[in-house]
Amino acid sequence: MSDADIIRCPECGAALRPGTKTCWLCQSPLGAPPPPPPAAVGRPSADGLSAYAVGLREAFRDGQLVPQEAHDLELVARKYGLADQYTRPLRAQMFAQEVGARLADNVLTNEEMQELKAMLAQLSLSPADVPEAMRAIQHTYQLQQIRNGAIPSLDPATTILRPKPGEVVHAETPASVRTTKMVSDGWVSGSSGFSFRIAKGVRWRVGGTRGHMLKTPKLVTESTGTLCLTNQRIAYLASSKAFSVVWSKVLAVDPYADGLTVHIENRSTAPSVIYEQSQVGEYIAAICACYMA
Repeated sequence: MSDADIIRCPECGAALRPGTKTCWLCQSPLGAPPPPPPAAVGRPSADGLSAYAVGLREAFRDGQLVPQEAHDLELVARKYGLADQYTRPLRAQMFAQEVGARLADNVLTNEEMQELKAMLAQLSLSPADVPEAMRAIQHTYQLQQIRNGAIPSLDPATTILRPKPGEVVHAETPASVRTTKMVSDGWVSGSSGFSFRIAKGVRWRVGGTRGHMLKTPKLVTESTGTLCLTNQRIAYLASSKAFSVVWSKVLAVDPYADGLTVHIENRSTAPSVIYEQSQVGEYIAAICACYMA
């Protein structure tokens, strides 16, 4: 549709297709009598919030918000006397949806990052208005940087591990070492021989007992400490079950959502480390993948 075919809503100035009977932005019927005076500023009306929400959806139908669309939304807010405190949650929700759409493939390109920054400004939002969306952006961006080889480093003055010359500490996280052990889980009774009645409710059994202790495998915490990853080694610092192994001696690393298992050369048992904070799992796995590649 060319610019010559576009008509404008007389109420808010939004661009419309010829033949449109109701404005998509402010919901005003075209050719109808003038609308009633706007509600007092700060007192939201259901019609006003609905019109604003519809305008947001229409504006973001193509995944972008151009200056004219942002201006149109401002006109709707003015018409219905919608204070910022009532439109901000709607804008924040829309921004979160756009973030989710761009992060669906777990990749955040530089172009998408710039689009989101511009969108945040156009929606008059700050990072504090959309904390969950900002955390998702940061999470995806950091993982992407690690996978591209740009692994973050920690200030050696703040690390628990004392780095060796030329050693860079990438990550430290509280963790524990757990081992699967056979644990007693009750007694299962049994007997041999026969029994006979000697009184009411009393029987004498001839023979011995054949009961046995029932044992089941359980994950037992053996120590708590700190898991450290550097450019030279992977280490677990603790008062017991501690280990430190250079990357060249690591045969494999099995990452999980809440921990990892390290297979070490010339070692029959592979220690399993569980993180206190499961959200670090993807970061740790990505760092290990860089050094195991």
